[in-house]
Amino acid sequence: MKTPGLGLIAALLILSLAGCGMPASPPPTEVPEAALPPTSTLTATPAPTPVFAPSPSATVTPIATAVPTYTPTPTTTATASPTPSITPRPTSTPTGIRMPTTTRTRTRTATPHPALTYISRGARQKYAFEQVLGVIAGKPELISSFSKNNITFADDPENNNQSASLTYRLGQGDCEDFAQFACTALYAGGWAYASFDDLTVDSAAGLDVQWGAPTPDGRFPYGHAVCLYRSRGAELYFFDNLGIVKGPFSSVLEAVQRIAHENNVTNLGRYTFFNRDFQITFEYRF
Repeated sequence: MKTPGLGLIAALLILSLAGCGMPASPPPTEVPEAALPPTSTLTATPAPTPVFAPSPSATVTPIATAVPTYTPTPTTTATASPTPSITPRPTSTPTGIRMPTTTRTRTRTATPHPALTYISRGARQKYAFEQVLGVIAGKPELISSFSKNNITFADDPENNNQSASLTYRLGQGDCEDFAQFACTALYAGGWAYASFDDLTVDSAAGLDVQWGAPTPDGRFPYGHAVCLYRSRGAELYFFDNLGIVKGPFSSVLEAVQRIAHENNVTNLGRYTFFNRDFQITFEYRF
């Protein structure tokens, strides 16, 4: 295939310019096709593929890294420095600022009960018999406490019975005297004398338990006396020597057996009740 010549291309270009209003150039001199040099045929020669020569690889010479030798640091013992003593500075209250008030606890000294002064040790030397009797009257606990603190036991071979006021003045007595003092104090509080044949409360009587071989006149050589009483319940109690309270007992006989047991008695003779004048009002013989 022949490629159009340069003359034909120039003619087409002139015609295009003429259509655009440009002045027409004189027509080129037509050169005979035979006079034109032959058109060389352009053959596309593929470009040679570049050959990349690998560059010589560089030899990496490792750098010797020096490993540091670890040397332990010697331990240093720290010496604790003394803690400085800090003295607190007194704080001042800014003007116009109310500080909270400190609540003060007031310790109150307990006031002893007035009755304690009448039953404590030495009360017999401070107060008259009537004064003490007015405090302990009808109160078994107070009678017991006063007797323990102010009256001691004294044997009476002649068995002389003494009144409660005499026992108070002497500060001593035997079993009948302790019994009479306790019964007198109960009677002063409104308690009744009783032989305990019923369940009368707030009642008391002297109880005398006797044993041994009887004499021709019917007396027994040995015995022990107490103040037997019944309080609010049905149980019985009695004041022994030194004002010691014992009980409760369900019956008079149980109280008698308690006295016999404490005195190692096996042959009981009788028991009696006596009033404030030491008069026998009841007798029971075994």
